[in-house]
Amino acid sequence: MPTYRLHDTTGDDLGLIERSAPNLEPGDVVILLDGREALVTARVDTGREGPFAGLLEVAVAPTPLTTDDSIA
Repeated sequence: MPTYRLHDTTGDDLGLIERSAPNLEPGDVVILLDGREALVTARVDTGREGPFAGLLEVAVAPTPLTTDDSIA
C-alpha cells in the first residue's frame, strides 16, 4: 500500500498516511489520523525508490464544532 508524507500549507509535518489509491493528486481529499479532512494542494514525487510514494502538501479543514461548542 502506498505511503505518503504530509505537510500542511505552512510547512508543518503532519506525519504519514497509507492509501490504497496508487496516485493521490491535487484536489483529492485525505483523512488525517486525527479524523480531520485535508485537501491535497500539491504533490511532489520523490523521483527515486524509497518508502514513500510521494510528498503531499495539504490544506487542513478546520475542526468542526461539536454540540458542546457555542458561538458567542
